[in-house]
Amino acid sequence: MTDALHAVVWEWVNVALEIAAVSWIRLPRFPLAVTLANIATHPLLMVAVNRWGRGMEVVLPLEAAAALVEWAILAGIYRRKASPGKMLAAALAMNAASFGTGVLLSI
Repeated sequence: MTDALHAVVWEWVNVALEIAAVSWIRLPRFPLAVTLANIATHPLLMVAVNRWGRGMEVVLPLEAAAALVEWAILAGIYRRKASPGKMLAAALAMNAASFGTGVLLSI
C-alpha cells in the first residue's frame, strides 16, 4: 500500500512540476495534454528505473526517450496550433523539471 501511495503522490507532483515548467505556453487545454503525455511516459520510466537502476547511464537515456515520446504526443495533439519546435521545447522543459527535481531529492 505504501509503495502504491508513493507512486500516486510522485505522479501527482511530477505532473504539477511539468505543468509549471511549461506555463509559458498558451494553448487550449495544455495542462490536460501535459498530464496525458506524462501519464503515458512517467510510470513506464519509473518501472524501468526501478528495474535497471538509478545511475545516470540508465536515467538519462530513459529521460531522453520519455521526452521524445512526450514531444510526439504533444505535437500530435497540437499539430495545427503549434510548431513541432515549440512542442519539442515544451517536452524538454517538462523532462528537465522532473529530472532536476529528482536529482535534488536524491541528494
